[in-house]
Amino acid sequence: MKNKINLFLVFFSFTFFLFSCNQTTEETQKDTIDNTVSKEISDVSAKAMHFAVLNAGNEVAQIMINGQNIELKVGEIHYKSKIKGDKRKYQTREGGIVAEVKYKGDESLKLRTPEANLKWKIKFYDDKFKVSDNEENLNPYEVKFKEAARSKVYLDDAELGNVRFSENKIKVEGKGIEYSIDVNEMHPAFGILIMDMPEMDKIILIAEMIAKGK
Repeated sequence: MKNKINLFLVFFSFTFFLFSCNQTTEETQKDTIDNTVSKEISDVSAKAMHFAVLNAGNEVAQIMINGQNIELKVGEIHYKSKIKGDKRKYQTREGGIVAEVKYKGDESLKLRTPEANLKWKIKFYDDKFKVSDNEENLNPYEVKFKEAARSKVYLDDAELGNVRFSENKIKVEGKGIEYSIDVNEMHPAFGILIMDMPEMDKIILIAEMIAKGK
């Protein structure tokens, strides 16, 4: 009789253990699914944005980002983009290719001509990024992250201006420069607006960095 009772207790304990494990697994799977869905929604929301870039109150560009899709309006010209392999190509609505962007993982990106000649290279670091017109990153512009809501732009250690975020607005200021952008978070990429380069190049680089989460 004693052996039967012991056997029953062992069987009951084992059954309870299996039931508990099954419940834990189901709860874990549910939590994982919920977290994954939440993250996907968050990621899509973070990358779905449309904002205008104003210079002294006048609109100079619009940037539209939705997931992997980027569209731009610079002046009166609209541009759309298309990913082919490891490159994104920008073209006018009529279909003429104007530029391409190529990434090297999370280390750098290159803005190139339609013929794949280098125009600008951005090198990413933990506390800054560098922008130059050569492969070796010689004599680069630097955007250094000073605080969560402030960055400064330098060339040859000389400060050119700064980027500040406050009350859902980014202000970019330098000598003779006064940009503003209505956004809901800080984007150091807007420091590129201070650099001496064509407006279209600036807007492409900024859009790429924001879409990449830089």
